[in-house]
Amino acid sequence: MRVARACASHRGNDSPSLVIYGTFLLPTMRFEAGFGESEYYGIAYPTLGLPAWAPQIALAWLSLCGLGLVAMLIRWNRRGQALPPAIVFLPALTQFVWFVPGSRLVAFNEFVPMFHSLQYLFIAWTLQLKERLDFDGIAPSRRYVMWETVRWLLMNIVGGLLLFETLPLVFSLTGAPTAFVTGVILAAVQVHHFFVDGVIWKLKTPTVSSPLMVNVSELLGVSGAAR
Repeated sequence: MRVARACASHRGNDSPSLVIYGTFLLPTMRFEAGFGESEYYGIAYPTLGLPAWAPQIALAWLSLCGLGLVAMLIRWNRRGQALPPAIVFLPALTQFVWFVPGSRLVAFNEFVPMFHSLQYLFIAWTLQLKERLDFDGIAPSRRYVMWETVRWLLMNIVGGLLLFETLPLVFSLTGAPTAFVTGVILAAVQVHHFFVDGVIWKLKTPTVSSPLMVNVSELLGVSGAAR
């Protein structure tokens, strides 16, 4: 109970973050416990060999933090404090569904990357539109949004075909297995994704926060009265 109380009382609003960390640690420790070998697109690699009890510790931690989150909400409600908006807890709930019960379902290996990609496509779309408005001094309008979206979408489609279809085919001509080449390319994309995350979420930087905080109505040039 001390751990649960710590989760609930540590700075008040950290429990959702602790739950999210727990949903990452639990499936990771399940996967890395024991000694064995796994395969990723034809690339064999060993597990970390964590102790067999490591997943149980991670499950206990996640459960206690979840209880701490519930206790925090109950305490706030009894004190008459305003509860956070439900959207605040959506990332923790999504992470839990995807990586705790969902990690045991093969279909989630496809659905999770797909939905995460759609999420980032929307973010990248708004960044593209707002950055061009800021740097090129373009006036917001429906016409601008439409044509810039078409141009951006075509660039993504062509780039995706070159990266995930053409490039593996070219390297496979050298005798390397297509699955192996695909795995290497996907790993490189994940490394790039890591560095992009390190830049795109620096909200204290005005050039980053401006595109991320924009409303679609601003891009369309819709006035407050029209909304």
